[in-house]
Amino acid sequence: MKYKVFLSSCAALWLVGLGFIVAGFRGDFNVGFGSSMESNIFRLCGTTTGWFAVVGMLSILAGVAMLVTALVSLASSKMKS
Repeated sequence: MKYKVFLSSCAALWLVGLGFIVAGFRGDFNVGFGSSMESNIFRLCGTTTGWFAVVGMLSILAGVAMLVTALVSLASSKMKS
């Protein structure tokens, strides 16, 4: 049960981190579709600088730590029962 809280926190931290990175993004985003695989294009060119990048990356790293904690919590709860 406790691991569900950690997984929810992980998802929230990843979304917050991605939101900060997207909010500070300066660049181009292009999507193109065609009839064959060679003509489908997804291109993302740009940078995120300053506090948006720092807070975004720290939030994503904290989300990874929460994911590891959730997996350890899940494994230990399965071993107890």
